[in-house]
Amino acid sequence: NIFKNLHNLFDNIVLKNVTEIKVFIIHYKKLTDRKEFILKQFEREQITNYEFITIDRDELNDYDLLKFNKNYSKPLAANFLSHLYAYKQISLNNYKYNLILEDDVILCEGFSNILNSYIKQIPEDFDSVFIGEGCNIQEHHINHSNIIKNKNIYKCDNENKCKCTDSYMISTKCANKLIKYYNTLSTRGYKIDEPIDYFLNKPLKLSDVYWAEPTLIKQGTIIGLFNSSI
Repeated sequence: NIFKNLHNLFDNIVLKNVTEIKVFIIHYKKLTDRKEFILKQFEREQITNYEFITIDRDELNDYDLLKFNKNYSKPLAANFLSHLYAYKQISLNNYKYNLILEDDVILCEGFSNILNSYIKQIPEDFDSVFIGEGCNIQEHHINHSNIIKNKNIYKCDNENKCKCTDSYMISTKCANKLIKYYNTLSTRGYKIDEPIDYFLNKPLKLSDVYWAEPTLIKQGTIIGLFNSSI
């Protein structure tokens, strides 16, 4: 019983640290099954500090679409604007670690405790950390020959540093950088013509970006749990 109580105390301390992360979930509110699924996962992992971002594709007006190419779809625009809104929220809060999730994510078992151990390896001056497996292709993983025992956070030196935007952490510094980049393009009359994950490769090119290995999250739409909504 004493050992069990100490184990529970340790778990509570670890989980308390993890709840200091602010979690933003990009969500299309008509997909109620996804919300129910992710909330069950949060309950399992004792994640309570979260916020759903629900910029609705069905409610976008001409002004909302002004920054996008005329052939850019409303689902992609809503997704892009949701991530941008998350960056703006991050720039206003005092959380050191901000986790952005899309609503089809599947968290690994023990996600909170494992993430906490990964966070201890993240450099203080980080910009972004991608923790998911992306589209589950080899290029979205650290090369096996570069894996070091007990190391889980690796500096990404790829030309394209953004995997997919299903699950990534960004600092306040990085959020401000992304907002500034977007605003600069907007003032030049640039029209966005690519999804958010491709778009981010440009501002992240000279940023301190890291990839987690093993990855902690799968995409439900990639493995067939959910149908794609884009």
